[in-house]
Amino acid sequence: MESKTIVNSQDKWIEITVNLLPQHLEQLSSYLFALGAEGISEQESAFVVYFPAEEWTAEKWQMLQTVCKEADPQVTFSSGEVEAQNWNENWKQNFKPLIVGDHCVVVPEWDTDYPAEGRHKIIISPKMAFGTGHHETTRLILSLLPNYVQKGMWVLDAGTGSGILAIHAIQLGAASVFAFDTDPVAIENAEENIALNGYTKVIETRIGVLSEAPEGPFGLLLANINRNVLLDLPQELLTRAEPDATLILSGLLENDTDLVRLTYETAGWRYQTGRQMGEWMALVFVK
Repeated sequence: MESKTIVNSQDKWIEITVNLLPQHLEQLSSYLFALGAEGISEQESAFVVYFPAEEWTAEKWQMLQTVCKEADPQVTFSSGEVEAQNWNENWKQNFKPLIVGDHCVVVPEWDTDYPAEGRHKIIISPKMAFGTGHHETTRLILSLLPNYVQKGMWVLDAGTGSGILAIHAIQLGAASVFAFDTDPVAIENAEENIALNGYTKVIETRIGVLSEAPEGPFGLLLANINRNVLLDLPQELLTRAEPDATLILSGLLENDTDLVRLTYETAGWRYQTGRQMGEWMALVFVK
């Protein structure tokens, strides 16, 4: 399970299980929260959405089904009612520090004394269904960053989520990061996490899309976004990259690799290497 966030107290909750790969949350989460969801819990091949029972309506149920079927017409659902729990305490008990190789450990803000043992410590306030570091795509990029961050470089973090990649890039020596996301909830959480780590002066955040980002040029570009969005971005990313810049992509399933690689190579990127974790991939390109 990636995360669960319940932000207020209710007597009962409607629990909707969406049998859809969690990679779709990147494009769906903003809509689900706007619809009234108070929490999302990510599972291996599905995600669970929580709504206050007193605010749940047939219209919301229909709208949720419609938007999820736009992502995958074959999606299925199950629903039920659950009693209120101490969500924050349950979350604290379930969330454990995450060690990534020998270079970083991700810890929640209530466990900052967790021993880093020589690693960089990334402190987060986990409040989203993605971006806590536990998902394979985030871990893949975290594991690659030490190989590509150079001291003093300018980094672009597209689809920053919780800001965890931007934070680690600064820890590894980047001079500054421009981090953006289309999801206001993500940016709010990213800004909180950036402040927790003391990097508000060197990481700039913005709600928006790539076309609204600075022209750069950036020495390292990161994009942990779903495949459909990535397929639209190779040229825009290329124009913001300095000569010999590195691009790291993730949010991809193994069977997406050939299409994404071909699309980016056709746009002018040179493929370098790939790394796999479970069914997920990260791809590295150079301008």
